[in-house]
Amino acid sequence: MNHDSCRLCNAADIHVCLEFGRMPLNIQKLLREEDITADQPVSLSIYQCHQCGFVQLKPGLDSDYYDDYLMATSHSMQMQEYQRHQASDYVNRFNLVGQQVIEIGCGD
Repeated sequence: MNHDSCRLCNAADIHVCLEFGRMPLNIQKLLREEDITADQPVSLSIYQCHQCGFVQLKPGLDSDYYDDYLMATSHSMQMQEYQRHQASDYVNRFNLVGQQVIEIGCGD
C-alpha cells in the first residue's frame, strides 16, 4: 500500500484537511492537568481524498498509541462532554449541519 494514496480508492490525490497538534500519546487516557507536562504528545494529520472524499489517517501511528485500549460503549460524563464538543466542532468546520455522516472505525 502506498502511504501517499487513499486507502479506499487508491487515488494519489489526498491532502491534509485537519491537523491536531499535541494529542495525548495514548488514546485511552484523559490526562489530568498535573499529568500533561509528563505526556509526550503526538501530532495527528487527517487526510481527505479529492477523488472519493474518504477521510483517513495515514498508517504509521506507534503501536503503543492503542496500548490497552478499551473499546467501551459507555464513557464518563467528562468524556461524553468532550466527544459532544468534538462532534459539534467537526459538523461546524465541515458545514455538515443537517447532513448525514457515518463514522466507520474499528472496535470490539
